[in-house]
Amino acid sequence: MGHLKRHAAKQHDSTQTQISFTDSTFGTFVCNNENARKEIGRKCKKYLIDVDHRWNSTYEMLECAYDDRDITSMFCNNKFPEDQVTNYDWEVSNLIKEFLKIFYTSTNIFSGVYYATTSVIVNQIFFISEVFARYRHDPNVALIVAPMEVKFKKYF
Repeated sequence: MGHLKRHAAKQHDSTQTQISFTDSTFGTFVCNNENARKEIGRKCKKYLIDVDHRWNSTYEMLECAYDDRDITSMFCNNKFPEDQVTNYDWEVSNLIKEFLKIFYTSTNIFSGVYYATTSVIVNQIFFISEVFARYRHDPNVALIVAPMEVKFKKYF
């Protein structure tokens, strides 16, 4: 079990490191080089990096990075040939992103100020419970799900 938890943490750390590097190095190069922007066919883009105390930041980081996974992988794999970003890394990152999506959505719904949020709480709790049931036994995220589900059950 500890191996799986370390593996999931390694996948997340690897993805975060690659995105941070891409943002600071590749992003700066592309933003400052019009020919590079034309060559890759992309506009200048600032990548989001996750922050421990911001609940939705990991989801936002993965959502932002997944669209540019080919460019990010190519750039980072050329710079760090000993630590290749693989399609499997992106598959796991996408799986984590899909798991976190309900929490991102629910947090935004619960944070509403221009409508009554009490009427949507039961629905969102149900949707979150469904997501826990769906991902509970997936070996790529099971060790992420378990402590989250315990805390969820404690409060709901």
